[in-house]
Amino acid sequence: MTETEQRIRRAMTSADGAPPAFDEVYEAARARLVASRRRKQSAIGLAAVLALVAVLVPWQSPQSPGLVSEEELLGTTSWSAPSDVLLPSRETDIFYELPALPGSTEPAGGTLL
Repeated sequence: MTETEQRIRRAMTSADGAPPAFDEVYEAARARLVASRRRKQSAIGLAAVLALVAVLVPWQSPQSPGLVSEEELLGTTSWSAPSDVLLPSRETDIFYELPALPGSTEPAGGTLL
């Protein structure tokens, strides 16, 4: 017999060897269920209060005198993709200056082969 089974047998028998009454077992189970529900409700309530406090309380620290503002930072930074070297120079307008492509086939009957 496992340890759990032994604990259950000891708990179910009283001093005179008879199992406990159904009403006693039912009330004990109901009391445990009510206590469990209260613990869950209090944990949910605490989490809700903490979430509300986190939303309402501003957590921003005051700006240090030596830091640059976001507007100044965005105005002085730039980024270019590594593939920008593959694009034509800025002086070239690719929409109006198309290169001449060599003809690959001759049309036959109005279609290209």
